[in-house]
Amino acid sequence: TTLSYQFIGDTTLNNNTYHKLYRSSEETSFAWSFRYFMREENKKVWLKEDAVSPEMLMYDLSANQGDTLEVGWSGEYVPLIVDSIGEIEINGTMRIKYWLSAEYQEYTETWIDGVGSNKGVCFSGSATMVGGWCWFLCMSEDGELIYRNPYYESCYLFTGTEDLKESSLHIYPNPAKTHLNIELPEEFEHQNTWLEIGDLNGRILLKNSTTATNILLDISSIKPGIYLVKVQNSNTVAWKRIIIQ
Repeated sequence: TTLSYQFIGDTTLNNNTYHKLYRSSEETSFAWSFRYFMREENKKVWLKEDAVSPEMLMYDLSANQGDTLEVGWSGEYVPLIVDSIGEIEINGTMRIKYWLSAEYQEYTETWIDGVGSNKGVCFSGSATMVGGWCWFLCMSEDGELIYRNPYYESCYLFTGTEDLKESSLHIYPNPAKTHLNIELPEEFEHQNTWLEIGDLNGRILLKNSTTATNILLDISSIKPGIYLVKVQNSNTVAWKRIIIQ
C-alpha cells in the first residue's frame, strides 16, 4: 500500500506548537485523516500520536558520529547509532545525510536534512515493525518535487484492493493535445469517482471528482510529456498511461 502524508495546519499542546500530519491511502487519496502531531526544536523532531500521549524523538540532526540516539516509534524506543555523517546533493542543494544502525538488530536507516528518513517521514526507528518496513518514495514542497527515491521509478505504487488492468480505461485521443475523453468501466457506474492526472515523479497536475462515466477534460494547461491517469472509487482503482503532445 502506498501512503501519502502532508502537513495541514498547526496546534498548541502543553505550550508547544505542533504541525498536524495527515495521511491518505490509495483507496481514499482524496480524503485525508489526521495521524500525528510533530514539532521541531533545536534540530530535533518530536512526534506525538495523540494529544495525551508522550512525545517521542524522531530525529536529532545535532548528533555527531558515534552518538547513540533513543529514537521512539509506536510507543517503543530503539537505540540508533550514528555510523557516519556526510553530504548529498539534491536538486542542486547540498544536504547533510546520516547513516544509522540499530545496536542489537540487523537494521539500518538514513536521514537527509530537510527530507527525513528513508523509512518514511514518521517511521524513523521502526526497527521493531512486524511484517516488513516502509520505504520513503518522494517528497514535494509547494507542489514542487524535492526528492525521489532513486530505487523506484515512480512516486506512487498501485496496490489497491481491486486494481483493474491498464487497458480497462478507454481514454482518447492518446496522444492528446488539448482535451481528453475518459470512458469508465462498469465498476464505476452510479458511484462517486475521484480522478487525477500526475506525472511520473508523483506530482498531481489535475484532480477532480464526478459521478459520470463519460468525462471530458481540458488538458491544455499541462505540458507535453508522459502522464498517469488514475480513477478510483471506494473499491476499485484503474489507471492508464497517456501522452500529451
